[in-house]
Amino acid sequence: MPKIPDNRPVKAPFKALLHGLQLPLRPYQRHPLFSWLVAVVLVVVGLLSLPFLAANADAAATQGVPAAESHTIDVPIVQSMAWWMDRRGDADLATVQQATDWTPFRGWKSWSFGPEPVWVRLRLRAGDADSLLPWVAHIRPSYLDHLTLYDPAAGLVWHGGDAEAIDDEGMGAVTFTFSVPQMGQPRDLYLRIESTSARAVNADVLTLNVAKRQVRLQEWLYGFATTMSFIFALWAATQWWQSRERVIGIFVVKQLFAATWAFLTLGFARVLFDGVAAPGVISAINNTVLAGVIASVMWFMKNLLAVYRPRRTCVGIMSLLGVLAPATLLLQLVGWHWQSVMLLNLYITVLLVLLVAVMATAKGAVTKPPIPRRWMTAYIGLYVVLNALPMLTLLGVLGSDSELNIGFLAYLLMDGMVMAVLLQVRANAMRQHQQEVEQALAVAKEKAHLEQLHRKEQGGLLAMLAHEVKTPLATMRMWMDAGPLNREAMERAISDMNRVIERCVHAGQLSDQGLQPSPQRVNARQLAQDVVLGCREPARVYLHTPPEDVFLETDPQMLSIVLANLLDNACKYGASADSGSRITLNLYAASNAAGAAGWCWDVCNAQGPAGTPDADKLFSKYYRGKQARRQSGSGLGLYLVKSLLELLQGDITYEPRAGEVVFRVWLPG
Repeated sequence: MPKIPDNRPVKAPFKALLHGLQLPLRPYQRHPLFSWLVAVVLVVVGLLSLPFLAANADAAATQGVPAAESHTIDVPIVQSMAWWMDRRGDADLATVQQATDWTPFRGWKSWSFGPEPVWVRLRLRAGDADSLLPWVAHIRPSYLDHLTLYDPAAGLVWHGGDAEAIDDEGMGAVTFTFSVPQMGQPRDLYLRIESTSARAVNADVLTLNVAKRQVRLQEWLYGFATTMSFIFALWAATQWWQSRERVIGIFVVKQLFAATWAFLTLGFARVLFDGVAAPGVISAINNTVLAGVIASVMWFMKNLLAVYRPRRTCVGIMSLLGVLAPATLLLQLVGWHWQSVMLLNLYITVLLVLLVAVMATAKGAVTKPPIPRRWMTAYIGLYVVLNALPMLTLLGVLGSDSELNIGFLAYLLMDGMVMAVLLQVRANAMRQHQQEVEQALAVAKEKAHLEQLHRKEQGGLLAMLAHEVKTPLATMRMWMDAGPLNREAMERAISDMNRVIERCVHAGQLSDQGLQPSPQRVNARQLAQDVVLGCREPARVYLHTPPEDVFLETDPQMLSIVLANLLDNACKYGASADSGSRITLNLYAASNAAGAAGWCWDVCNAQGPAGTPDADKLFSKYYRGKQARRQSGSGLGLYLVKSLLELLQGDITYEPRAGEVVFRVWLPG
């Protein structure tokens, strides 16, 4: 019997599959959408390359074939087709040939699930008996378990199927092919189909060239879809490794199950493991993986749609189906093979209806969902349509296997790609939401911290006022009780209270950033004289200034407050006037540590009972030395001095000397 020439590709789809696994994918680029954009580009490039691949396949198929025999014959080889159901399951070829109740059909036919074998009769036209090239019987789909093809006229029998070894005379394709000799007269072929999956068939007899082209194109298409399905799973795995986000992790599991199931169902596993796996093992693994697909899809959809608050009844049914799907495999242990597969497909149908019900009855997200509801509704609609096409085809509602192929391949490509995009959008939205939450939390913490500091400062201010105002009030009461009023003492007490209140007001303005300098041309020499005349004890202050006027661009009020506070501290905490101590205010030109030109004011007084201040705490708010607390004061004077000088672009330093306390003020000018 003539065989297919040796130049045929044996197990060729795996070259395409392995080549697809080497396609460049770099999901670790910085841009968050880069990885799925690469996936989209790969899909588009692959689809655009299919016509070119088909052309190459056609050219390869005609190599070595005589020109007279390489043309495609327009007249179909199969003249008619009919089917017959073996209700008892024990009919042999002779019984089938004598049967009269054949039902005619053409192309695709499905008989759903059941234990009865189905026979298909193909009536062939006459061929060229002298031709060296055989015809090719092409049988689909590739998941059928047991196929037996009889050619009574030639006395030949071929066996194939997902649970059978590959026939050596076939093309080694992912679908089932048998080499059929040409004969000079019409004849009948009989195909017996038995499968635990849906009993469906698309049988045809083709010339060798047409069969090669058709098989090669189908293998490239199946290989590309399967490869892309695995790539989407790998992409999602890299995203999950970076984010550890639960929904993406479940999508990885779901996509791996779907890609593995495609690898098994489309026939790649049967070709790859031919002679390695025992007959029936791949079919059993396929059913097991199908259960995993259903369970993982239930798990994924339940978590993905949870944000839209679906009805509890829908969620409960979805959870129940996710548990029942793996449990259904237990039926195979008692020999109920086709029943378990039928239940798994029934679960898929219920899932599709359930998904529509979930989106139709969902209460809506409490907060803005990561994926807008209209986008998710569109995805669910696409998902339901892509899965309904093969289901309706297998149930016989749709009469062509094109819907089966389109639906199945579109599911592998579009579901993975669309969900990859949606998950990336979801991850970006959740990342942005997380950043917003973190920023809001940081702002709230900062606000709480500022409020705590404000309350603490207010408490300190009130405590200081309550303490410091007592001293001048006690002085006033003492002189009132003593008899004749001492006007000078009363005025000093009132002045002390005014200074405390003024410093508190200035400190509050600084905290609220209410004090801003108003620079103007100032005569520093005249300003120093005015400050000395207005201080507590002007007679004790010895002023040294240049003989000529000194002009600066600064805020005169702020500079007056600075010098007045320093002179007031010198009068209060320095050596007393009774000891003959004097206070020196010296104005002179000088540069700061950075070399900038300016003017300095040195305030120097002899050390008094208050001692020397702590240089590290000197300019802190409310700081007062232990000995200084005997005098009334706010602890705000030097804090105000330093803060005001910072606003004026100036500086102050504390320079203790033997028996003296010196403060040096510098301003640019």
